[in-house]
Amino acid sequence: MRAKIPVLTEALTGRFTEHHAFLTRMHLDLIDRHTRGDCRDHRPGRGGDRTFRGFLELICSISGISVGVADIITAETGADMNRFPPPRT
Repeated sequence: MRAKIPVLTEALTGRFTEHHAFLTRMHLDLIDRHTRGDCRDHRPGRGGDRTFRGFLELICSISGISVGVADIITAETGADMNRFPPPRT
């Protein structure tokens, strides 16, 4: 790999301005906030998106579904469960 150091250095040379640094920091901070769970809490009385609150409360009642997973399910399905067939009894 030592022979490739000049080629790798050249490949990493580019234009990374202060604006790029600002955007990168903003996105990394947002990722950290989501990881910590600071952004939203969908539990009753704690705010969150009121449009999907009922759906999120219902889906979070399923064992193993956290608020983060519920957000992903909501984003993927749009909270429209009509596309899934009802359970067979």
